[in-house]
Amino acid sequence: MVELEDDSPLIITGEISRTSVIRDIDDITDFTLLDVKVSQTLKGTVNSGSIIVRQTGSAEQGSAETLLQTGDVVMLFLTPTDLPGEQSSQYYVTGATAGVYRVTDDTQQSWNVLRSQHGNASDAWQPVFERVNVDSGDELPSELTPAQVYEQVKD
Repeated sequence: MVELEDDSPLIITGEISRTSVIRDIDDITDFTLLDVKVSQTLKGTVNSGSIIVRQTGSAEQGSAETLLQTGDVVMLFLTPTDLPGEQSSQYYVTGATAGVYRVTDDTQQSWNVLRSQHGNASDAWQPVFERVNVDSGDELPSELTPAQVYEQVKD
């Protein structure tokens, strides 16, 4: 866990507000661009209320089970792309899929109810995020809360 945190200049929680698929680096590789509305910044700094995250692949090209979708509530461990131009403000997930945690469908329903009642559920609730890729062969935790991550990064 410490390595994932150390390798991630930005760690956030948020909700995927929009996705799109592009091929802007070469003519073969699809990238799914995720517009993420940031709820909490656990490490690093976000200059606006949303960020763009690049996931390699698409529903047609790649592992659909690890691709995020509009409406997903996520905790993401992120690394700047270091790409030129407009892409320089975008992020990659640290460790390809290692840095992707998502709330479960049941938890998502609770999030939606709280958000409809309170406007911004992140102020009223700390969800448990589950690891998206549990078969990657590493020893990262299968579940995390924002409080656990924040405690680790502040030390």
